[in-house]
Amino acid sequence: MSHQRKILVSVIILLVRVFVNVYTYVTLPYYYFKQKPWNRLKRANRCRSKLEDPNDSDSAWICDEPEITYPVIKPTVTETLNNLADYHGQQTPILAYREVLSAEESVGADGKARRIDGRSLRKYRLSDYKWLTYGEIDTITTAIAKGLAANGAAFGDKILILSETRVEWFLCAQAVAKLGASVVTLFSNLGDEGIVYGINQTEIKLMIVSCDLMPKIRSLITQIPTVETIVYIEHKNLHKDITTSQVNGFPDNIRLQSLQEVERTGTQMSDIEFQTPKPEDVFVIMYTSGTTGPPKAAIATHRQMVDGSANTALLALKDVISESRSHTYIAFLPLAHVFELTVEFALFYGIVISFLT
Repeated sequence: MSHQRKILVSVIILLVRVFVNVYTYVTLPYYYFKQKPWNRLKRANRCRSKLEDPNDSDSAWICDEPEITYPVIKPTVTETLNNLADYHGQQTPILAYREVLSAEESVGADGKARRIDGRSLRKYRLSDYKWLTYGEIDTITTAIAKGLAANGAAFGDKILILSETRVEWFLCAQAVAKLGASVVTLFSNLGDEGIVYGINQTEIKLMIVSCDLMPKIRSLITQIPTVETIVYIEHKNLHKDITTSQVNGFPDNIRLQSLQEVERTGTQMSDIEFQTPKPEDVFVIMYTSGTTGPPKAAIATHRQMVDGSANTALLALKDVISESRSHTYIAFLPLAHVFELTVEFALFYGIVISFLT
């Protein structure tokens, strides 16, 4: 670049910077009084919680925000889920997912399979997005709930979901809620000791596991004596040998069923009148990642989950909810984490959720 051209470029940049700065300071008073940032700061700095019992300093802290009024919100997660299809319409699409058409192991420059947390990385070829409506989801989750009941699950039981974030995770959580049982979550990349600790502490009898994690559970099965039934989320549209190799080798006393078989069983059953949980009943027991020792369990009741999704997430997303048909949320964070689970339940009240697989 010639010396004269460099000077010209420098002059142009200087003029642009001068214009931007002049515009900023000239328009600052107008936007300052129009946007009223002091009001936003006041709202951001306000105290949003209070003691449940003001006279007891050891009392639990509860939300001190005004309750949002939204037609689908009911006292429990179960009642809210049962209300959505009628409110939004049976044919309204709400969940999207992609099926795995083929998979192959990812190989590094050294010719060896790439692995993370002991699991090999795979390259997937995915289908176009497939859609589920509120009506279809209601039918699927009710069938899964009945199928779980046929496999011995009952109101108040604790059912573990051990899987990566996927549409089946979310559907199974809804089915467990309809059954009136409690969801137990463990991170899918948790170490062996953490998984054994969480299962034994909650005395899990029935667990829902993705096929990719079945070999891990098989290797730990002698250390988790309370487990009686394992429902595995099979690989759709992949060669059946992959699923078979992952689910074989379990002791004869462990009942194995695919999620499709559980759903099919529920579909063939007559209607069941499930017991509705109370707001103070446990909805989910979530375990931490266990970075400082054994994973720690946190309990959330139906009331806390509804308050969290309604009064927190919906309050923050009220402008988005009002334009729900023009927004789509991409689910990618672990559903075993309270943030993702709360957000997805909040958005399920009216905003499309899309799963990558």
